[in-house]
Amino acid sequence: MNVIRTYATANVDTEAEFEAWLENAFAHGNTEKYLFASPAVVSMINGWAKGKLEITQGEKNYGLTILKYLSPHGTVNIIKHDLLKGTTYGNYAIMLDLECLTYRYLSNRDTKLLTDRQNPGEDAIIEEYLTECGLQMEQEKRHAVMSKGAL
Repeated sequence: MNVIRTYATANVDTEAEFEAWLENAFAHGNTEKYLFASPAVVSMINGWAKGKLEITQGEKNYGLTILKYLSPHGTVNIIKHDLLKGTTYGNYAIMLDLECLTYRYLSNRDTKLLTDRQNPGEDAIIEEYLTECGLQMEQEKRHAVMSKGAL
């Protein structure tokens, strides 16, 4: 099955290649986007972008360290994502325009508190929050994927 990708994809190893990718990634949508990157990609960007990175901290960050990469094409909020690891995803970064993501849940499956989840006779109280949800991505051209090295 052939997959047609309309979002910007690129193999990036240098700052010049990163800037070229950013030009395509910011061609559509907001001028501020979020880059969820593997540790290897964060290290690569940090290696040649020290003068362009700014660490932001505050209540909006919810405990995350967010690096802001200031580019003439737009502002990239870089977040290290620990699930992007290993041989398959260890060199990937995914840029998202959050304005085009919508929270969606299965019918009658939004977050609910389920009580009395303990086994009968167990001397404990166990409760559980359960959600079956995901994100709906719209306007594919506003998002981008990159890889350090071969994609």
